[in-house]
Amino acid sequence: MIFRKGYDAWRDVYKPSEILYWLCLSNNIPAPRYTPGNIMVANKTFGTEKSKMEDRKEELALTVLHNWHKIPFVGAKLLQEHIETRSLYNPSLYNVEQGKLEMWVDILPFRSKLPPPVDITPRAPEKYELRAIVWGTKNVKLVDEGLMVGKRHTDIFVKGWLKGRTDIQKTDTHYASLTGEGFFNWRFIFNFSYDKEEEMIVLEETNNKIPPIIYLQVWDRDRFVSNDYIGSLSIDLRNVQSPSRNIPYTSKFMHLPKWQVNLFRINNVRGWWPFIGPSRTKVETVGMVDLELHLLTAEGAERNPAGLGRNEPNRLPEPVRPIVKYTLWIVPFRAIKNYLWMYHKKKILMGLLTLLLVLFGLIAFYSIPTFTVKKMLHA
Repeated sequence: MIFRKGYDAWRDVYKPSEILYWLCLSNNIPAPRYTPGNIMVANKTFGTEKSKMEDRKEELALTVLHNWHKIPFVGAKLLQEHIETRSLYNPSLYNVEQGKLEMWVDILPFRSKLPPPVDITPRAPEKYELRAIVWGTKNVKLVDEGLMVGKRHTDIFVKGWLKGRTDIQKTDTHYASLTGEGFFNWRFIFNFSYDKEEEMIVLEETNNKIPPIIYLQVWDRDRFVSNDYIGSLSIDLRNVQSPSRNIPYTSKFMHLPKWQVNLFRINNVRGWWPFIGPSRTKVETVGMVDLELHLLTAEGAERNPAGLGRNEPNRLPEPVRPIVKYTLWIVPFRAIKNYLWMYHKKKILMGLLTLLLVLFGLIAFYSIPTFTVKKMLHA
C-alpha cells in the first residue's frame, strides 16, 4: 500500500510507524532506529530503493511491516491489506463475465476520527461543440450523364454525422459540376459529452461510450430516383491524420507518412482530406474535401456562437458557383440556351439543315409531276 493522498491513501487509523512501534513494544524489541534511507529493527536493517511516499519515515516503517516475518524469533507474516475481487455479470448474459470489481475490506477499531471516505462518484463528462465547415470539394467522381448537359457531371452534396448519433446533417447541393469541383461554405454543428480520462463520447440517453469519430459522405443528388453514393471519409478526433494543404490530391497520399494530432488539444485544423469510394481491387480516391474542424468547450461555444449552415451568427459567405445549373423547371428558355445550345450547337445546326433539305425534297417531289403535266398540255 502506497502511503500518499488520493484514492490509494493509507486508510488505517494508525500510521505504519505507530503500528511498528506497538509491535516492537509488545515483543520486547528496542524501538526502531531511523537513519537517512534506512531503518533498523532487532539489529536488522531495511531500506527502500526508491521513495514513493510523501513521508519517508512512514515508507520505511511500512517496509518493515511487509517484512516482519524476517525478524528473528518474534517475526511472523502479517496479514496485508485485504482486497476482495468479484466478477460482474449481466442478467441477460448469464455466465458471461462482464469485468471484475476490486474493493478494500477494512475492519477498523472504533475511533472518534475515522479516515475520510474515498469519493467514487463517476466523473462528469465535459460538454463540447464540434464545428465542421465544408468549404468545398475537388475532383469528385462524375457519375451522371445528363440529357440536358451532354457531359458527365455530378450534383454534389455532403452528409456529416458523429458516430453513434442519428442527427445526420447535409449541405445544400452544388448542381451540374462538370469537373468534380463544388463550393459550399457550409457549417455542421455537433454537440456532445466527452470523458477525457477514457477519451470517449458519452451518450446521454444510454450512458454508452463510443469513440469520437466524425463521418462525412459525398453524394450525387438525383431528381426522380434515389441519390447516388460516391465516397466517404472518417476522422477520429483523438488522432487526426494530417490533411494535405496542396492539390491535386492523389491516392498516393494515402501511403505517405503523416503527423497526427489530438483535436482536443490543438482545437482547430484545416486542409484537404480524401473521399474513399467503393472498389473491389484497391483503395480509390473519388474526391477531396476542403474541411475545417473547430472544437470548442461549451463555454467557448457560448462566448463565440455560430449558426448552422450559412445562418447567423458568424454567418459564412455565400459560395460563388458557376452560372450553369439546372434551371429547366424554372426558366425553360435559359435552360435551353445554357444546355442544348452550348453543348449541342453543331448537332442542332446539322439537324436544321437536314430538315430543310428534306422539306425541299418533299416539295420538289410533290411539285415536279404537276409541273410536268402542265408543260405537256401547254397549260
